[in-house]
Amino acid sequence: MRDEPDLNGRRILVVEDEYFLAADAEWALRGAGAEVAGPCSSEAAAQAELEARHLTPRWSTSTWAPAHRSGLPGP
Repeated sequence: MRDEPDLNGRRILVVEDEYFLAADAEWALRGAGAEVAGPCSSEAAAQAELEARHLTPRWSTSTWAPAHRSGLPGP
């Protein structure tokens, strides 16, 4: 048996404009125990979701570079 990821207690915002990719990511994250915010299909929707939930983002990979340029806080 392989080790399964444990995301219990983690809140993750899914930002993806392709519906099926967003749905798959949400399903997988929830299955690993995460609380999923979104999914959001654009940067504007993601920023609105962050503000509505009073969340402070923590970026963990360089894939967030476009968001940094838009004014969202980065690492």
